[in-house]
Amino acid sequence: ARPSLEDPLRALRVEGRRDPGAGEDEEQATAQEVSGGASLGSQIRRQLISPEVRVADRLLQAALGIKALMLEDRAENPQRFRSSDRAELLKPLEYMETETMAFAEAVANVVRYDSKGRFFDAVVEALDVVAERPSLTGAQWQNAEYLRLYPLALVVYAVACTAAGRNDGRLLRKVLDLSLRVEQRDEVVPLVAVLREVRAAGDLFNQATGERLYEPVAQRVSRVVPSWCRPFIPGKSAERAFLQAEFSLALEYTKVGTYFHAAGLPLGGTFLYSGDGDNAVKQMLR
Repeated sequence: ARPSLEDPLRALRVEGRRDPGAGEDEEQATAQEVSGGASLGSQIRRQLISPEVRVADRLLQAALGIKALMLEDRAENPQRFRSSDRAELLKPLEYMETETMAFAEAVANVVRYDSKGRFFDAVVEALDVVAERPSLTGAQWQNAEYLRLYPLALVVYAVACTAAGRNDGRLLRKVLDLSLRVEQRDEVVPLVAVLREVRAAGDLFNQATGERLYEPVAQRVSRVVPSWCRPFIPGKSAERAFLQAEFSLALEYTKVGTYFHAAGLPLGGTFLYSGDGDNAVKQMLR
């Protein structure tokens, strides 16, 4: 089980300062280590690692958990998927959403509370670990490798949604400057291309939800991500922020060239046909 991010991320709410009494707790822990025969290395590490580094380490561990999630082969996230039953098709989506939520909320914490950007590099380092599309071998369900990128896409949407709600795109810019690595192809593309890759598995999203949507992945994400980001943009509509986030990502995608067309084509999303999309985008541009 992956460790909870809740405790170390308390530091973000006070701009990285230690909680009252934290020093006393560390002194007691160190004394116990010495009396208990703990290694010198562990004692030195406890004294030298700052609260900021502890948070960075926990973000990195959470990112490694997301990477493992993208690669694992189990019933909820199968590599060899044969069932066409709607309930079974929905399991991989719900499983990846549930497992990704803690990391996405942790990154949203940084956007919300880290006004000085002290943890920006830690987030970028963590996401760089995840920014890789695994190439699956052997018999595999169609579009499995694209579906495996769903957790990474969810995190990108969460960063963009919180950034739009906070009117602060600094961390989002750093995140989008990362590259998506494609295993065994020696290929590197801008990170925003992950959204296009996940859309390749759109048929599964429609089958899982029993719908026939033109943008099934965008519709699914629009029902998931705003609920994650709402606590970090108090007093604002998370749904409106999500539409603005989609528009930002669509503009970013115009830089991406593909095998089929040159750079310059925006990425689709619910902002194109949502009843509130037009007003949301106009407000953002103003």
